[in-house]
Amino acid sequence: MQHIEMNSGVGRVLLTQAALGVITAVVFALAQQDFAVVPAALFGAAVTMANTAVMAWRLRRATLAANQNQSLGQFHLFIGLFERLLIAGVLIATGIGYLKLQPVPLLCGFGIAYLAYVIQGANTR
Repeated sequence: MQHIEMNSGVGRVLLTQAALGVITAVVFALAQQDFAVVPAALFGAAVTMANTAVMAWRLRRATLAANQNQSLGQFHLFIGLFERLLIAGVLIATGIGYLKLQPVPLLCGFGIAYLAYVIQGANTR
C-alpha cells in the first residue's frame, strides 16, 4: 500500500476516525466504569480505519485504471466495495467471536468512527 499523507483528505479522515474511536472508548469506560470495554471500542474504530485505507487504495487504483479504460476503473470500484464489506465482516466477527470483545462497544466504535466522513465532509464546505 502507498504511504498516506496525514494532511491529505484521507489522512484527515483517518485522524478523525482515530480521535472518535478514542473518545468512544473513553465515554464507554466512564459510563460503564469498566475499562474492559476500551479494547472493543478501539477495535471497532480500527476496523473503520482499515476500511478507509482499503477504500483510498482501491480508489487510487480505479482512477489510474479509468485513465486507460473506464470499465476497468468501474470494476476496481466494484471490487473495492466487496473487499470493504468482507474486511469489515471478517474483522467484526473475529473481534466478537474469537477475541471475545464486547459487541456493543465494538459496533459503536465502528459506527461512530464512520462519522468522520460526515465531519470531514462538513469541514470541506
